[in-house]
Amino acid sequence: MADESGMAAGGRSSRMLRWWIGAAVLLNLALLLGVQHYWHGDFPFQDEWGYVARLQQLPRIGFTHFIFDRYETYYVPVLMFVWYQAYSWTHLDIEAIRYLGACVTAAVALGACMLLYSHASRHDRMRAALILLAPFVVCSLNHYAVYYQSIESVTQPFLFGMVLTAFWAAEHAQRRERALLWSLLAAGAALIGVGTYAPGLSILPAVAGTQILIQRRLSLSSVLFALLGLVCIGFYVHAGHGLAHPEQRPGFAPGDLVLAVKMWFGLTGNALFSPHAGELEVITYLLGAALIAAQAVGLFLTLRQSPERRRTSFLPVALTLYNNLVFLEILNTRLHTVESGLPASFTPRYSILMLAGPLSVMFYLVMLDDLNGRMKRLTSAMLTTLAAGTLAAEVMIMVALPHFAAALTTVRADLVALQGEPNQNQQAEMRLTPAMKPLVYPGRLFLEKEGLALYRNGPPASPPAPP
Repeated sequence: MADESGMAAGGRSSRMLRWWIGAAVLLNLALLLGVQHYWHGDFPFQDEWGYVARLQQLPRIGFTHFIFDRYETYYVPVLMFVWYQAYSWTHLDIEAIRYLGACVTAAVALGACMLLYSHASRHDRMRAALILLAPFVVCSLNHYAVYYQSIESVTQPFLFGMVLTAFWAAEHAQRRERALLWSLLAAGAALIGVGTYAPGLSILPAVAGTQILIQRRLSLSSVLFALLGLVCIGFYVHAGHGLAHPEQRPGFAPGDLVLAVKMWFGLTGNALFSPHAGELEVITYLLGAALIAAQAVGLFLTLRQSPERRRTSFLPVALTLYNNLVFLEILNTRLHTVESGLPASFTPRYSILMLAGPLSVMFYLVMLDDLNGRMKRLTSAMLTTLAAGTLAAEVMIMVALPHFAAALTTVRADLVALQGEPNQNQQAEMRLTPAMKPLVYPGRLFLEKEGLALYRNGPPASPPAPP
């Protein structure tokens, strides 16, 4: 009788947890939609003008050539396809595209929650708290730089959804029931991720590496995944002139190595916390170091277990490898990139690409069951760290966003008032990079012709001149 009552209580708590998961995802969706509506301008921002410029070439070069053509140094067929579809469906209503991005992000958050839920060794309070934290990590307003660029608010979360789908399918392929079908699904999701954004190139190597680590041997599956991954990387580099800037590649000078470690910690921590005050950057680096250490401990504990237990830990191991392979990809293209006059260390625009870091730690925490007292205390401390970092980021972003909205009002007014290419002052006020400057005015005329929402009600009132 006691066992039956315990099972009934466990079933009720699991059902209640599912309701709480739904509520957490809906809350985050409402927050994202609210931010898009009230604090984000309905106009292209920064390098989105590059995509607009490509759209203008569509009648001349044709759709097939368009999606398989190069954009600067990146080969991005699926990204261009998504942008073209967004154009077709919404007539470049930037707000509508961003609303779509919010829905995609919430869907990915729901998928992450359900994977955590299904992989948890049990649904006690600590694991329930970790599962309910996942939507806030995935949908974090800390990724505001992505949400300001409408097409990236769709493609970057979509890419992470393909990451989770590929790893989930590859995990099922280990069970030998319909292994071929599951492997094809994993490869298909990975290939979609490859075409969506450059970090998708790390999906197939992460699957192959995870299979080798868990099985402790080479298998036909791991070799095929590795070969397909290498083919994708080679095709990407050849067709899109990827890695075409040797001055940005990392070296082995002491300064490069120090900057690489700084970027490693910064990008990993930035998935949780992006400060708006320089003196708080140390928090981001400490969070990154803690997450990297937790990944190392989780990987070590997982690989010590029996072969059967290792197979069940496919997802966190794959996320660990993927997170660090993505860092190497970013490092290889961004080490010497200069932004705001300083060498790049980390930037909110790339933080959503490093979500696999905190998510891998969360999977380790919900799955590792045989923990001693000291490890349980460390687990509670890591949960507190994840929650505190995410909460702090949300609070800071909520405080900062109204100021960004006020600045973007000026950008919007300058954009509508343009009578030619922006001058130096307008270029600075509109936060345009030099490469974007010659694209803005022709792009503005193109968007106006296509009926972008920005122009439907005429230009907004100009802000008062400064005294």
